[in-house]
Amino acid sequence: MMLRIVWIFMFSIIIIGCSSRKQLTATADKMEKIHAIVKMDTINIISNWANPLNSNMIANTGLLPVGSTAGNISLIGNANYFKIIGDSVSIYLPYYGEWRFAPPYGARETGISFDGKPKEYKQTFNKKKNKYEYYFELKNNAEIFQINLTLFPNLNTDIHVNSNLRAYIGYRGEVIEK
Repeated sequence: MMLRIVWIFMFSIIIIGCSSRKQLTATADKMEKIHAIVKMDTINIISNWANPLNSNMIANTGLLPVGSTAGNISLIGNANYFKIIGDSVSIYLPYYGEWRFAPPYGARETGISFDGKPKEYKQTFNKKKNKYEYYFELKNNAEIFQINLTLFPNLNTDIHVNSNLRAYIGYRGEVIEK
């Protein structure tokens, strides 16, 4: 009798565990809003969190803001922006991470900054996941950046930055509506 109860309990746990998960769908209002923002050809993004590759160098600096860890740094209160204006971009993002190679001689800017037209620019809409995906390739002096930007219907953003001189860093933020 006890064995039968155990089998029924185990079977029900397996059935519940294998049930399909609830799909998150964006509301029509949110989708209209994100489509309208993208059509305006002007997108302003402020990042709230930086996610560098976790390293001892960052953790040992002792300069992280309150509530931050080596892999998740709060940018709240720090000046930063990512703007798309037509076919141009204007970027200033603080950089927390390791340089793979020494910065160019005389470099005063340690953040990621760029103003102008990207070398390469792609925008796609992923219908299955209801999100806009952008790809930028930027050349700034001796440094080349490959940036992937994702816009979600709730106006949250993910920015992934790869560079030929620095370690990877990601940013999480939101679209600022005017």
